Amino acid sequence: MKNTDIALIVLIAVVSVIISYFLGNWILGDPGDLTSEMTYVDSISGIVEDPDVEEYNGSMRNPTVEVYIGECEDGKVWDEDTNTCIDSEDGGDENGGGTGGDEPTERPSGE
Repeated sequence: MKNTDIALIVLIAVVSVIISYFLGNWILGDPGDLTSEMTYVDSISGIVEDPDVEEYNGSMRNPTVEVYIGECEDGKVWDEDTNTCIDSEDGGDENGGGTGGDEPTERPSGE
């Protein structure tokens, strides 16, 4: 390469940088002119208010309580009304097994 070729490449590069600078400022704007507004958040208080009665149902099941599945012995089923394990009506599980017994067995509630 001749010296004139190198000088021409440097000149084109410098002109390209200058044009890019001014074109970028024209499209994006001057960063010094940009302003932003800040919003301040109030601090969190330690006061807990009672929930609205229309929105909160106190009799609903608590989804954070562990659910125990399979705590009843073979041949017994869980009775939702009494919250105990009772003998199934057919006297055994679906495979025909079963231990019998008359007294209901309490299942851990997890609450």
